[in-house]
Amino acid sequence: MESNEYKLDLTLCMIAKNEEHFLSKHLPVMLPLVSEFVFVDTGSTDRSIEIAGEYGAKIFKKEWQSDFAEVRNFALKKASKKWILVLDADEVISPKDFSYIKECLEKKPDVGGFVFRQRNYLLNLDSENWMPNLTDYEEGRGYTGFMDVSVVRIFENKPHVHYTGAAHDLVEYSIAKRPKVDTGLPIHHYGMARGLDKEKEKDEEYLKQLEKDVQNHPELFKTRYTLGRLLFRLKRYKEAEIEFLKALEIRPRSEVAFLNLGMTYYESGDLKKAKENLRYCLQINGISKEAWNSLGVVEASVEAFSAAEECFRKAVQINPQSPKFKNNLALALFSQSKQKEAQEILQPVINKFPEYVPALTTFLKILVSIKDNTEAVKTAKNILNLDKSYAATVQEIINRL
Repeated sequence: MESNEYKLDLTLCMIAKNEEHFLSKHLPVMLPLVSEFVFVDTGSTDRSIEIAGEYGAKIFKKEWQSDFAEVRNFALKKASKKWILVLDADEVISPKDFSYIKECLEKKPDVGGFVFRQRNYLLNLDSENWMPNLTDYEEGRGYTGFMDVSVVRIFENKPHVHYTGAAHDLVEYSIAKRPKVDTGLPIHHYGMARGLDKEKEKDEEYLKQLEKDVQNHPELFKTRYTLGRLLFRLKRYKEAEIEFLKALEIRPRSEVAFLNLGMTYYESGDLKKAKENLRYCLQINGISKEAWNSLGVVEASVEAFSAAEECFRKAVQINPQSPKFKNNLALALFSQSKQKEAQEILQPVINKFPEYVPALTTFLKILVSIKDNTEAVKTAKNILNLDKSYAATVQEIINRL
């Protein structure tokens, strides 16, 4: 029988602060793959250091200076094996993929790094680039969807290899000229599924890191674009606009920059510029589902519901699994008094995602319009049980009964 102890010529490098929950859960899974574990703590007050020690870590402490690359590079210098694997405490690789990783390292000894998919599990069905979770991995059970990002996470242990970026730290720049192998394997990441409170806690620190990145590397597209994204989320739209425009100076045909700039103008109330930039995005990539959906939102905001319907249909065609796109399409149909068609589109969404409040709210509007009072009251109570912040919206709809 094959041993589950791989112990490859591989160092796991991890930095953490107050991650006792994930460490106790993920370290027993990951350590059979590696032969060395370097753990850098940045100020934990929980049992993180103790847990890492229980699993044989080489433990180091490093003062946090709002710079991920600085701490990552400190950890890399402590690694002694041929290859380095970088994971955060809230990430794990499925053991069923270990044998393929072993094969990669043994058969591709002359590459600079190996590309993985950081599979970011999501709680919010409205998240951008949401894809349905088909539960092909046990690690994903319980999550309805995720967003994938390509990242290099195993790479050669060489003096020139280092991370760049205080916020979005990347090793890719230092191995840009070296060949890489795309494994296609997921790294299961749970950080984006911690809830809104955790996200808000991180925003202030994240802003410091991004501002440092822009100061140190103003020429990099990613630094400008990512700072714009955070400023947009913080509703600092004028500042976000400036960063997206600077990002486009660096990369004039960036579809994602045009997409986000368009939505920034929409939130600022400049609908003409919003449409222009979303259409620029679609000229570059006609199958950008988020751009079609966003353009539909802009059209619906001026009550151009037929045009909005066309946009939402294209978004649904590109990603038919998205509950957000289908709900928006149902809303556009409802606004044109096409209640039956709207209900036919919405019912499967509610069946599959019974706690998706935006779809339930659209469904409530339909029920009230067709005077199904019993079902409307029942749906209204369901919405309020799920999310009390919808109370005013529900009351406004129910008042039409």
